[in-house]
Amino acid sequence: MLTFDIKWIAPIRIGLFSDDAMVVEGPTQALALLHDDWPSSGGKHHQAAVHECKLACHELGRSENAREAFMAAALEAGILASAHDTANGRIRALPRKSVGDQRIALPV
Repeated sequence: MLTFDIKWIAPIRIGLFSDDAMVVEGPTQALALLHDDWPSSGGKHHQAAVHECKLACHELGRSENAREAFMAAALEAGILASAHDTANGRIRALPRKSVGDQRIALPV
């Protein structure tokens, strides 16, 4: 079955630290991350995002549905980056979890 490299109008930033935040531009890239590099697979929003991204990649579903589902999965995993930090123009990220004083990073 054919897949299409669709880009979202507004990319999504994910990551745990401002140094490792990355931009996800569309459902193809999102699907690869959801399959290979996701910190907490199997959650309700993770499963929905995989489904919606697959549909969007094959043009069987709406790209914006995939974007919303991916954002929900990133929020569920604690890796949805916040807006730019106005003080220094860098990206701030919401930490997924901390173990003692150490934060767990998303492998990308």
